[in-house]
Order: sequence, then structure tokens, then C-alpha cells
Amino acid sequence: MKIGIDLGTTNSALAYIDEREAEDRDFPPIHIFETPQLVAPGRTEPRRTLPSFLFLEDGQPVGVYAREQGALVPTKLVHSAKSWLSNPAVDRTAKILPWDSPETGRVLSPVEVSARYLAAFREAWDAGVGKARQLPLADQDIVLTVPASFDEEARELTVMAATGENSLHDKNREPTLTSRLCRRSRTQCEPRCGATLPGRLQRIKLGAIPCQDSLKIGYDG
Repeated sequence: MKIGIDLGTTNSALAYIDEREAEDRDFPPIHIFETPQLVAPGRTEPRRTLPSFLFLEDGQPVGVYAREQGALVPTKLVHSAKSWLSNPAVDRTAKILPWDSPETGRVLSPVEVSARYLAAFREAWDAGVGKARQLPLADQDIVLTVPASFDEEARELTVMAATGENSLHDKNREPTLTSRLCRRSRTQCEPRCGATLPGRLQRIKLGAIPCQDSLKIGYDG
């Protein structure tokens, strides 16, 4: 599978191309993965996007339910992790979120929150398409899109989120995942992408990769 993940400020999404459908086709269909997520206590439903919100309660749910609960208890809602990830005025690896909480209630870093969103995609994929086709997410060719405005540190921290324990890969198995980090703007995907090395994704190697080879699944700022 060719997979694209867009970590957005307010919504994140995963799209994929089935290589079986790409044979002898210049423009194979792109499928949006409907991510199962908690939408109410005890109720899980698939949605085309994963709202980029995490709620600090048992299980630390992400997605629709987290967003709705956070509207009721803002001090327990983690949001805008992507914005904090690109903010040079703060220590982006420090536990500064949720920002609306008192300092003693800030328990997660922007990197850790981004990793939680990626883990949610991995868990949902592996329980659905991955299980049915025996195609774990960690073994696929993945493109992570980031804004063209991201500085070098923000790009490296995005890779850090993807390489962390129990993020895109399961800590209980050794992945063969090869991932690319592509910059994008509102109008185009720039021809400057990063290619991570196979294995546990411990470092990123920048290189020129034609961005038309990437999956563009929308802009969320």
C-alpha cells in the first residue's frame, strides 16, 4: 500500500492507494480511510477524518469524543499540537499541553500528542484493512505531509513523533516501514521531501522526491 497521512491542526486524515489498482494506471484511485473512533461513551464509529484533539481522561481518547468532551472541560483538552510543534518560542519537546490548564496540569509535549494521533491511525488500520489483508501499517510505504512553513526543527520533531515507541510502529514488533516526509503549501506539494531509512525510523535523510508521487489529501493549516 501507498499511504499518506496528514497531521492537521484541527483534523487529521489517512488516504491510501492499493497497489493492485495501480497496475497499468497513471492515476489510480485514492481511498480515504474511515478511521473508527470514539464518538460517545461506549460508541465507536468510522469517520473520514480524525479530529486532532486528545482528552485527558482514562484511556486518553482522541478524535470526535475528545473534541466534544473538551468543549465541556477545556482544561483537559489537548489541541493545536501542530501549531505548538512549529512554535519556536517554546520548548517543543517539553510537557506544555494542554496549554489551557494550570502549569501542574500540563502533562504532554506536542511531539507526544502527535505520536498519539499517529498511533490512533495505526491501531485503527491494523484492526481493519491491515488485519483483513495482512498489511500492518508499519510495513507500508508512508508519506507524512507537513506545511512548507515548518522549520527544520519542526520537521525533525514530526519524524520523532513517527519514530517513537508505539506510534507508527508497534513496540512489540520490528517494522520494515519506510516513510517520507513531504512539505506542502496551500497550493502545491513542493519537490523537497525527506526519506527516512528502513527499520525503526531513527533518522531522516532529506532528498529530492517528486511530490506528484505523494498522496495529497487536503490542506488543514
